[in-house]
Amino acid sequence: MNTLNAANDWFANLTVGEVIAWGAAIAGIIGGVVTLTIRLYKVFGKYRDMQEEKESLYKRLDNFNQTQKKIVEKIDEMQTSINNQSEINYKQLKFFIVQGCTEAIRDGFITAERLKALEEMFDEYQTVYHGNGYVKTLMIKVRGLSIKQ
Repeated sequence: MNTLNAANDWFANLTVGEVIAWGAAIAGIIGGVVTLTIRLYKVFGKYRDMQEEKESLYKRLDNFNQTQKKIVEKIDEMQTSINNQSEINYKQLKFFIVQGCTEAIRDGFITAERLKALEEMFDEYQTVYHGNGYVKTLMIKVRGLSIKQ
């Protein structure tokens, strides 16, 4: 009880000014804690918003990367298709040149129209497909044939 009496004596000896000073000090401390709490709440709110924004950006980036991957796959498919079509065109062109030359050599003559068509196909065959060899030999033979109207 000695401490209780000492506390009572201390409170009894307080002046109104001291009570007001202590009240102001406690209010100041409480106000500071409240202000700090509000500021921390705002900072953490901004941090939370930034994290949400970051997650949103990561999702958008992931979607972009997936879309880009699909586009690249489609381009690769198209390139393969173009390459395949080019190979088919090459074979068809070679076939028509060989067929036309063989028929002309067999007949022993060539018409001017057929020779012009073969020359145009052969030019494309050499220019685009860099063809040479056997087809070139046939064209040399065809160019030596007599031209009939």
